[in-house]
Amino acid sequence: MSPDRFPPLPAETARQLLNTIAGYEPDWLLILPYVPHEERGFWLSILAIASELLVIPGKVSTPLLGDVRLQWWREALDEVFGETPVRRHPVVEALDRAMRGRPAAADRLRAAIDGMQPFLTPDDETSLDRAMGVRKAIFDPLAEELGANGGGEAFALHALARSSADRSLAPGPEGVEAPRSRFSRGLASHPELGSQLAEAIRNAKARRSDDPASLLLALLKTESGQVKRIDNPLHQRWAIFRAAIMGRS
Repeated sequence: MSPDRFPPLPAETARQLLNTIAGYEPDWLLILPYVPHEERGFWLSILAIASELLVIPGKVSTPLLGDVRLQWWREALDEVFGETPVRRHPVVEALDRAMRGRPAAADRLRAAIDGMQPFLTPDDETSLDRAMGVRKAIFDPLAEELGANGGGEAFALHALARSSADRSLAPGPEGVEAPRSRFSRGLASHPELGSQLAEAIRNAKARRSDDPASLLLALLKTESGQVKRIDNPLHQRWAIFRAAIMGRS
């Protein structure tokens, strides 16, 4: 989408946020055209801070360094929802504009930051409930702020479906690793997680939902107890469009 279509954000800020999201999860960009025009800058800001938070575990070598980065975002939110000038960072500046008149958003964004904490400690994801739980702790408050009913589940299922089985992946010396790596290792050691994830996605798609976040499920196909992601750009856009028209994924 053109960066001049995300009020109240300036086009240059929107462009930077679109690049931030594309660098983490390009699929999220596909749902933005189905967000009401007046809400797009708000959605873009939320998806951008989610992108910033979710890359932290994969970019730090120790839990302490991860804590430092999470604290940076907590302090940035204090500026956004406080009286002091905000720091010069495109996502923080976007939040400062998009969150005006939304004081309740502060607690939800802080909850999402706190939800990142489990990814800074060693863990093996051998349970789908566990894998979903830690991700929903991040996505549920963000989806609630977006007004996306059931969106936290859709974001979490989509995130898990983006992992592929890979036994070679290993956490850093102190157990820190990207969330996708953690679940990829789990899929390799516990193949039943794949069929459980497929069933969870199938059940979620069967429940009618009109929020844009749920359109992400349209990108996922379940065949023979496994999940496949549509990766052809034209097919992706058609799947999202069809889901938006039909009101379900």
